[in-house]
Amino acid sequence: MIFLGETVCIEAIIKDFVGNLVDPEKHEIEIYDPSGSLMATFTAPIREDKGKYYICYTLPQDGLTGLWKAVWKVTANEIIEKEEIDFFVEENG
Repeated sequence: MIFLGETVCIEAIIKDFVGNLVDPEKHEIEIYDPSGSLMATFTAPIREDKGKYYICYTLPQDGLTGLWKAVWKVTANEIIEKEEIDFFVEENG
């Protein structure tokens, strides 16, 4: 479970069309709250290894509960790929 005020880390494993890990030229990660409001944007995730990246975001203590969304978009070899990751946030109490 994820609660308001906690830090959530989101990982991406990026592969080419044959399954090889790749490092994209560009990242854009957006975090949205349940109302659809953009809460944060990241363009420089932490690289763990080739093709493996993550970001961490601390949820606001007074934020909304419900289904949050991260949209991770990468550009590699002029191809843009996008993935949406949903996570449910509850009130701490």
